[in-house]
Amino acid sequence: YISYEGILNEKIQNNKTYHKLTFRSNINQHLRTVTFFSSKFSKLNSFINLITKTTNYRDIREHYTFTSKINHGAFGTLYLSQNITLNQVTAVKQISKSIPHNSAIWEKEIFHILHAKPYENIILCLDLFESLSNIYFVYEYLPYGTLRDFMKDTTKEKHPLYKENFIIQLSTAINHINTFGIIHRDIKPDNLMITFHKGMYAVKVIDFGLGKIIGPQEKTNESYGSLAYSAPE
Repeated sequence: YISYEGILNEKIQNNKTYHKLTFRSNINQHLRTVTFFSSKFSKLNSFINLITKTTNYRDIREHYTFTSKINHGAFGTLYLSQNITLNQVTAVKQISKSIPHNSAIWEKEIFHILHAKPYENIILCLDLFESLSNIYFVYEYLPYGTLRDFMKDTTKEKHPLYKENFIIQLSTAINHINTFGIIHRDIKPDNLMITFHKGMYAVKVIDFGLGKIIGPQEKTNESYGSLAYSAPE
């Protein structure tokens, strides 16, 4: 994570003005900071380019523009965004690395799996970026709203078996993530988005913020999810 901090006010030596560059690396959750000084900005700029190329560092704002804020939650913010190169409308979820219970780490691992193994009834995971304090998840943009919105909307023409179809789609989506050891832990109407494909409405699972990856014989005892949609036990 590179931060160019501008020209120093004080003179370091020989009455010259120096430029300051701070390079921060986060290795095994330990932050290491190295500071460089140079009398010529061109040298620092060359060094920045070298670090960027070597570490494969990418700045999300060089690839996406943030159009507007869609939603803000306890641990993150969802933005409407656009891919600068492809001119594609997307959604970016920004979460802080400081959120408790390693939720950011789990969501990042789940994102990588779903990016490699997409499924038609799970939101499409497009790209991921990191800064010193945040993780940015880039998803496809789903403009039709949530299942809750869909059920309240009486203007949409619904297939007679749409409820049965949604249940089948949701079940196969959960089976898909369970194949990779992923448990969602917060399935509810607000975390199911509506899509329209081939003349039919369908659902897609979103928001793996409370998700976790467990092994074949592993069990989890944490109490997660939304109370109104939790299992009775």
